[in-house]
Amino acid sequence: MNLLITLFAALAAGSCIRMVASRRANADTRSQRLASLRTWWVLAGMFAIAVCVGRLGACIFLCAASVLALLEFMTVAAIPDGGRRTSCLVVSFVIFHYLCVYAEWHVGIVAVLPIALPVALATLHIVSGVTAGYIRATAGVSWAALTLAYGVSHAFMLIPASGTGLASYRWLLYLVMLTEIDDIAQAVVGRRFGRRRITPKISPNKTWEGLFGGAAATIITAVALTALPGAVATHAGESVPVFWAAVSGLLICITGFMGDLNMSAVKRDGGVKDSSKRLPGMGGVIDRIDSLSFTAPAFYYFLTRTLP
Repeated sequence: MNLLITLFAALAAGSCIRMVASRRANADTRSQRLASLRTWWVLAGMFAIAVCVGRLGACIFLCAASVLALLEFMTVAAIPDGGRRTSCLVVSFVIFHYLCVYAEWHVGIVAVLPIALPVALATLHIVSGVTAGYIRATAGVSWAALTLAYGVSHAFMLIPASGTGLASYRWLLYLVMLTEIDDIAQAVVGRRFGRRRITPKISPNKTWEGLFGGAAATIITAVALTALPGAVATHAGESVPVFWAAVSGLLICITGFMGDLNMSAVKRDGGVKDSSKRLPGMGGVIDRIDSLSFTAPAFYYFLTRTLP
């Protein structure tokens, strides 16, 4: 509960700062930023409700995000001909994968999307006899499912099946909060102080100043949430070492940065700025879970390998 309160307190503070900063912007920019703020509040509210409902609510929320992101990917990647059949097949596999994750069926988790889906996609397109766009419709979609569904589902794996109460969701909330703080800090610092671009051909707005600013904000938040006295995210009822917290924050910053660039490259290849217009002021669902697709598996394995 303290993490949820912290999440909304941070969102409220960020909203105030952004509204003040938007007063100097032109009308179009101000409208876009206010739309983005409204979307942030809607998403935060939906996420909080999902968490309060329980494991099933969190599972449905993340599964829906993965499904919508994959449908956006197939639009951006322009899957030819059998796109509708491909979409139905992929959605079915993603839903089944999340059922396996919810039931903690390990065999299904490691076999459905990484192994069975590529075989099913290849079979579908071989039987249909369509060769145009075969690589995009098989290898491309399989890769997208691995990142946008398999990767994101690791966020749900942070919730123990045997846990009770909101305390069971502390690491899920911790991951989501740090991932979004890193995204926002990189954007704000990069916009204000950015001079040296990192990947001008993929994401011109990504700068070294933004990356370092995001890293600082993420590490400080990670330490505050887990290592300082009165920390709201603890392990076995006790705060975690400062070094562990700092490393986890740095890990989330770096992997989030790469996840963002990963999907930026996809959109560049598809010739679009946003994956869709589903989220006013933000773009599409891909634009919101691109970082999480890398931070979730990275943090999951870091957590499970470093804390007893």
